[in-house]
Amino acid sequence: MKLRKDRINMRSIAREMGISPMTVSRALNGSPLVKDETRNRILSQVHGLGYDFETRLRSLREDRMKNIAIHCGEEKTTGVSAFDFYIQLHYFCISQIKRRGFSCNTVDLNSGSPEDLSVLSKCCSLILLSPLGPNVWEYIKAKFPKLKTINMFGEVEGVPTVTPDEAGGGEIAGRHIASKGHTYAGVFLDLTERSFLLRYAGFIAGVHSVCQDVRIDPINFANPPDKDKADMLKEEALDRYFSINRKNLPTVFFVPNCYAAIYLYNYLKRHGILVPEDAGLVGYDNIDYYKMVDRQISRIYFEVKDLAVQAVDIACTIIEKGESPLFTVNLPVKFMDCGSVLPIGQMKRKT
Repeated sequence: MKLRKDRINMRSIAREMGISPMTVSRALNGSPLVKDETRNRILSQVHGLGYDFETRLRSLREDRMKNIAIHCGEEKTTGVSAFDFYIQLHYFCISQIKRRGFSCNTVDLNSGSPEDLSVLSKCCSLILLSPLGPNVWEYIKAKFPKLKTINMFGEVEGVPTVTPDEAGGGEIAGRHIASKGHTYAGVFLDLTERSFLLRYAGFIAGVHSVCQDVRIDPINFANPPDKDKADMLKEEALDRYFSINRKNLPTVFFVPNCYAAIYLYNYLKRHGILVPEDAGLVGYDNIDYYKMVDRQISRIYFEVKDLAVQAVDIACTIIEKGESPLFTVNLPVKFMDCGSVLPIGQMKRKT
């Protein structure tokens, strides 16, 4: 059946070829989800029918220049409480994107979903709120080379990065602990996460800037997306460490993550070790999740809203100027002293 020229559109072309309108749309937009053979067949049909898809593509390109994608793994936005760090960060990013006159699309690029990947073909910029899975970044770079990417906690290199001063925060915590006279510290962390490693490195530097003769034990735990499994692995890691060192435990702990800090606090309490009388504790982040424990914990923190605003403003500026320079913005961090680390001489347990 020959199509009337005034009725030629993506839907009618799809019907004529026996394929879905989405496939036609993706082919005309250069989506990587369409095989070259299929794309060529569609383009041949479109040209043969005289369909003016160039005008349509110009409109789509203009729309694309107003769209920003946010990658945040699903496990990060389904937190254990309404105070979840990533929920707050995600909310502030969306609010700022809309305030700047852009549209926002949230994707989970680790899911492998074709729908999430196809969203990127309709966006001009991508903000990475959370880490990408193995090989995901290489795939995105290859398929969407013009996508202007901003890294926050995506743990990728070669793109503009906006992040808290991770090492600087750890250094502040280290100096605080060492200045109280502590010479034996435990650090409870996931050694596979880059931000934790930077905080840990800063902590070591901060401690040793005050006193060289300090023992620092890393207590490593795995941190899978499933909360119950993650808690079980934290428990096992602490059980192993405390079993081996039960006669000589650290007098203070640094935990570069708020959830792990609260978990450690509750673990110590269950085992009759009180903070700060028996052991000092310094955590990280300043979200309201800390209100879920009965003792305020000293912590390093940064303003989540400031981080989101900075990242979105940079993304919008890069879009508007058409440039993507390589740089890193380190957001200043602060220290909130809640008295959870006593001077060593005031503690009940001094060794």
